[in-house]
Amino acid sequence: MGLKIVNEIECRLSGGANNIDPSQSLGGAMSSTRVGSQTITGSMAGVSILYVWGNSAGSHDLVFSLDNNTLSFAGGTPVDVSADGVFGLESGTSGGLVVSISTANLPSTNTTASLDIACNKNETFPDLSVDDVLYGNTQYACFYWTNTDAQQHIVTFWIDQQPNADDELDIGLDSAGVGALAATVVDNETAPDSVNFSRPTDKASGLTVTLQAGESVAWWQRRAISGGERAAVANDASQIGYAIL
Repeated sequence: MGLKIVNEIECRLSGGANNIDPSQSLGGAMSSTRVGSQTITGSMAGVSILYVWGNSAGSHDLVFSLDNNTLSFAGGTPVDVSADGVFGLESGTSGGLVVSISTANLPSTNTTASLDIACNKNETFPDLSVDDVLYGNTQYACFYWTNTDAQQHIVTFWIDQQPNADDELDIGLDSAGVGALAATVVDNETAPDSVNFSRPTDKASGLTVTLQAGESVAWWQRRAISGGERAAVANDASQIGYAIL
């Protein structure tokens, strides 16, 4: 199965099939837009990049060895790409890529391509306003896990990194359950009904859900900050960890 399964269990916005705005991810139908914290520029013939995650920002090498019919990314372990297919390429440090390979179009020599990775902002919540910080605020956002694979998978997810400012994050599965739509809240300061929020910090304590082929489940994030004066933080980042079986 390998790392390519990262491309088959997707985290998507809510807010309707055509929603592309994280600030409108307030429940309702699942969007076709995937939540992604990174974008990538650069290319190599015969290689289509399907998904990128968890990498440090900056330039990273994608290396094709014609001698060995392998492809590697950012110093990671080379992967055999002698046949067409979808492959996961793990970085030598953290993160990686999911790629689709067309062997007929791969380079005819040993080739290195430079890929530039940028980290996106505001993919789940907007910036905190001055009033949010001074007087305190709690906000909510709804997302979906969806299984685009042809077989069952078990998804476990947790808060891998709390925000590095003074706000705090909690998560919870929507009470509607697998295969159902989350109710829409009127704005991001309105709490969803009957969601049991918690703060799991690792896989062992994470939230777990089983998804059959084609199934989806809604889940929520809650971001809270207590009022008070404090210094500004330019890059207030958090991270959701997840594991797939």
